Amino acid sequence: WHDSSSRIHNCYNSIGSWFQQGITGIKPDPAAVGFKKIIIEPTFPDGLKHASSEYDSVRGTIGVSWKKTKKWISVDIEIPVGSEARVLLPANESDLILESGKAIAMGNGIGKIRRRKKEAEITVKSGNFSFSISRET
Repeated sequence: WHDSSSRIHNCYNSIGSWFQQGITGIKPDPAAVGFKKIIIEPTFPDGLKHASSEYDSVRGTIGVSWKKTKKWISVDIEIPVGSEARVLLPANESDLILESGKAIAMGNGIGKIRRRKKEAEITVKSGNFSFSISRET
């Protein structure tokens, strides 16, 4: 044990990684290096009403914050300059998805929008995005 080194044991690093990658869903896309491409795939477990995390990548801060109520899931995302992200959200094909309070549409940093049975995949460029998904059926 060298007195000049940190005394923080690294066995708890995986816990932080689990929150960041598992709960807020910040992951590097294996298709690119250096967080040029990012995957944002948050999970919304029962009993947890909100979560947030940031990751300081080589390109800048990547941030995700989400909150759920009985009627809505809200997800705020920050993507650094020079990066793009695939955002995967739990939404049926007919669920209402808003971005900054308006029906989601391509443009203003939003690229492809793919709707599947239980998931929406949205490609975004750098910037800040505020998604809301209606939980009413």
